[in-house]
Amino acid sequence: MNSPKRSRLLLLLLFPLLLNGQILNSDSLISDFTKFVRLLEETHPDPYTGFGGRYFFHDEVRKAKEQLESSRTIKDFDEVCSEFLSHIPDQHTYLRVSGINESMKVGHLNVELGVMPEGLYIKSIDRKYASLLGAQINSINQLPIGHLVGKVNRISASENKYGSYLNLANIISKGNIVRLFPDISESLEMNLNTLHGEKIDVSLPVIYSDEEVDKISVPATLVIGKDDNLSFGFANDNEDIMYLRIKSIMAQENYW
Repeated sequence: MNSPKRSRLLLLLLFPLLLNGQILNSDSLISDFTKFVRLLEETHPDPYTGFGGRYFFHDEVRKAKEQLESSRTIKDFDEVCSEFLSHIPDQHTYLRVSGINESMKVGHLNVELGVMPEGLYIKSIDRKYASLLGAQINSINQLPIGHLVGKVNRISASENKYGSYLNLANIISKGNIVRLFPDISESLEMNLNTLHGEKIDVSLPVIYSDEEVDKISVPATLVIGKDDNLSFGFANDNEDIMYLRIKSIMAQENYW
């Protein structure tokens, strides 16, 4: 019985993308959103708790429909739905928009960010910025990482703080920066703590293309076994601080 419901939900999300570049009637977007909400209630095991209960769930539905009354594009629809879904602490429930027109592209930084216990660090970056590799990010455009995580939580669902850090890292590295920085210019200013203990300010260019650059990355880990689930590496150049990395644990019996 569940499979047909999941299929219907998938079709609902994919069909509007065919209209991606068109200016749409707001009534059409509201109609799709109404169907989306109905299917979410029918298929999700607990759609209400994250909103504070059924009453507040439907209050947010009302607010979203009010936003869609002035919306005209699938990009608008995506943003309203993503903000609505961000109340559900479940990263398995999300709206994915593919095939966005070139005119709808948004910028990103040519960096790959890694998640650490209390923030983000630069895991990979354009080789000409090699001295920044491994640096922890304190703030971007004078906004602390904690503040940016709060903004991300209003547009992307997360189950815990590490999921929130990962969502922020993906927005910065893979696009959609404009949702965090509406008045973005040609670059973003970062305040960093380098591996040498210095606190510095740097300006990194915002990229609006998929052009590949020559990147340098933190030292590769050594994989144990046939996949990359269990690996180890060294945290410093002298290789006297080792770390063990377990990518995921499905059951304790895997390693005990």
